[in-house]
Amino acid sequence: MPTDHVSLAHSNRCNTVFWVAYIIDRDFSTLVGAPSSIRDEDITTKLPSEIDDSMNAAAMTLQIRLSRLTATILTGVYGVDRNFDGSLLRETQSVLHKLAAVCRDLTSYLGTTLHGTNIKTSKLATRLILSYHHCVVLTTRPLVIEMEEFSPWGLLGSDGNFAISPNEILNLTEGLNMEEFLLRE
Repeated sequence: MPTDHVSLAHSNRCNTVFWVAYIIDRDFSTLVGAPSSIRDEDITTKLPSEIDDSMNAAAMTLQIRLSRLTATILTGVYGVDRNFDGSLLRETQSVLHKLAAVCRDLTSYLGTTLHGTNIKTSKLATRLILSYHHCVVLTTRPLVIEMEEFSPWGLLGSDGNFAISPNEILNLTEGLNMEEFLLRE
């Protein structure tokens, strides 16, 4: 709400209520697999970090970015009009690029804003980290399922044990530059 119609405190409160409703809408959309009721193109409300320099405003802005990514994942990676023409890989890579940017901002936020706070017990940090990892899981799950279909026994060997041990996977990934994979276009 513009401050010329109401007080600054009331305007900030309305802004916070809107963004909380937005985050909840995205979370419930993810849980039930339904489209979001609020389209990002229709939003003209300023982000909390554009109004306030507080730690909570920065955290809410990060949460909003993660919520937007969740909606992007649902429409892009899990879209109903999936053509199986290689677009899954492109969409996944695009979302992973965005997640890498959020990861840098999240790391910066946790390192500077919460400096001196015990991050392990901070509810704010926990919420942001869990939301980030939720986006990673949502993004990569279709690729893991796709990879499982290429193997005759999926990720499991014929004896029911993992075909590749976690240590072997770690050894394989040590030589890979993960950031190069994420930033490749």
